[in-house]
Amino acid sequence: MNFPITPSFFSLVTTGILLLIIFYLFIKNWKPILKLNYYQKMILLTLISISVGIHGNIHLGLENSYDFNPLNLLDFFELF
Repeated sequence: MNFPITPSFFSLVTTGILLLIIFYLFIKNWKPILKLNYYQKMILLTLISISVGIHGNIHLGLENSYDFNPLNLLDFFELF
């Protein structure tokens, strides 16, 4: 497998880092998030789901174009 050095790879890395930051902030600010009203919670969850969906679509594009699957790098499934 050739390691992809393309804009789509860099956008995958960028969205992955941003999602990790969002996840950290979500856990760190759990109590204030619970105090949000229903409408604000729906907006927050919608934005997170859109971000995760976009990140997943970038993964799909890299898997189709470059046969890039980051789980293969971990050799996780070969342990079983």
